Amino acid sequence: AGESVDCRHWVQLLLAKSLRKCGLWEDAWQTLLAASREAVADHPEEARFQAAYGACLYQVLKLCILATEDATRQEGDGHLWLNRG
Repeated sequence: AGESVDCRHWVQLLLAKSLRKCGLWEDAWQTLLAASREAVADHPEEARFQAAYGACLYQVLKLCILATEDATRQEGDGHLWLNRG
């Protein structure tokens, strides 16, 4: 805790967030997976890479929850439309 994330990882996290906000779920997912793999590939023992990995995992979980909520909302909206006749 309290470790900083380097600039490259911040950019990847912001890119994933922007993709998510545009509804590009798969692209956001791939960006986060690549960022998390990159964070542990070079120096897994360094705290700054552990912080980046943790940040990526947190964002992956948020992405999963938001994608599920979006899918549920869209499914619910479709049912309302069908029920209206």
